[in-house]
Amino acid sequence: MSLPDRVLRTAEQHKLFAAGQSVVVAVSGGPDSVALLHCLHALRETWPITLTAAHLDHGFRGAESAADADYVRALCDRLEIACRATYENVPEQKKQMHLSSQEAARRVRHAFLRRVAKEVGADRIALGHTRDDRAETILLNLFRGTGPDGLAGFPAVRLPLVRPLYDVSRAETVEYCALHGLSPRTDPSNTSLYYGRNRIRHELLPYLATHFNPRISDALLRMADLVSVDNEALATDARRCLALVRREHGTGFIVLSADTLAHGSLALQRRTLRLAISEIRGDLHGIDQELIAAVLHAAARRERLVVQLPQDGSPACRISLDPDSLTVALERVAAAPAKWRVELPAEGEAALPQGGRIATRVFAGIGEARRALERIEASGPVPDALLFPLAAVRLPLAARSWSKGDRMRPRGMSGTKKLQDIFVDGKTPSKQRAYVPVIVESGSDERILGVLGVQGGEFSLPLAPGASRTEIIGPCVLIMALSDSGVT
Repeated sequence: MSLPDRVLRTAEQHKLFAAGQSVVVAVSGGPDSVALLHCLHALRETWPITLTAAHLDHGFRGAESAADADYVRALCDRLEIACRATYENVPEQKKQMHLSSQEAARRVRHAFLRRVAKEVGADRIALGHTRDDRAETILLNLFRGTGPDGLAGFPAVRLPLVRPLYDVSRAETVEYCALHGLSPRTDPSNTSLYYGRNRIRHELLPYLATHFNPRISDALLRMADLVSVDNEALATDARRCLALVRREHGTGFIVLSADTLAHGSLALQRRTLRLAISEIRGDLHGIDQELIAAVLHAAARRERLVVQLPQDGSPACRISLDPDSLTVALERVAAAPAKWRVELPAEGEAALPQGGRIATRVFAGIGEARRALERIEASGPVPDALLFPLAAVRLPLAARSWSKGDRMRPRGMSGTKKLQDIFVDGKTPSKQRAYVPVIVESGSDERILGVLGVQGGEFSLPLAPGASRTEIIGPCVLIMALSDSGVT
């Protein structure tokens, strides 16, 4: 049986896609994905589907990966298949996501594939995973301490993802490419023993085949097929259990009856809780057995517990437990406050967008300014204020929100310092920093004079009487924070 015929049989057996559907094919340029694209192209006459190839340059191999993209484009031109190819700086993104190179690449790649599918109106995304990938994944999961789901490996279909090479070996795709004069690209990282999957591929599986079972991959996949059937039965029971124990369910949260959940078998409790987490969080990345066991143990003892789930690149989520209920909910992250700026009058008041006002007062001398503050203190708390010699600043001034990278020279320091570090040193809560007025000179350079209520700049003067023996001669400008009812 030819490879296209085997792909067709797999597609029909697992209901991967139907004639007339639009399919995005992930094409790296390697033998598996190239064989997959060519096979699906060969099937179009007897089983019409619309193909779009999608290639992502992950940015790990410079000119080599750019050449991979050129190869895929040329192959698509030859086959007259539409091609979407793009570049993503995954090495930089993995730092932001705090993930390994392989996991970051997988997430960025899948996001790209889903984006292409949406743009072209595709019903399915075809991946080039083979029998060999299935066996390797099972062993990787086993060594991580997986449960039954991990022992089943990945499925042939998890919409919109489909795997037409599910029953095809890697050797067969290489042979197919040679037979049809295709010259797929070779990724050197696939031979590096730095990665666990490569060690399994090049060292462990050959060793097991030599010393234990020459058909070790067949044995692993046979086990996976058996486990998959049992998993589906347990998953059906878990869905029924979740419907039974669910009290409330809304956008971003689900509330379960802790008592009803505790009456089920331990296996059912585990699966039901994992299902609830998956529904709210979208995935189970980083959710290990220890965490599930700790939550269920506390639920059985009717204890109170709050568990912050590991983000692992996933949405922030927590589990809250009390004697009666168990809640899985997304963390509500407040939107970042908009940047703001207010011009201050030479003398007078200006309203702030977050409420309250800023007053600018000019005094004949420093003593007069300090006496004014003493009068204010006598009737209430001392306001957040900054005092400057008028000769040292350029009016008019402005108040604005801080920006990343802002720096100033604090009073008494010889060098500059980031405002972010000043906030940290001053123990200013992160949620409040966007609203703290940064006082600047108006103009192109916008020299920062101080942060109201946090830190005075190099030209600011101590506010308390007698705080400094150095007196200045001449006018002073006082900047104060006012509430709507007066001085704050």
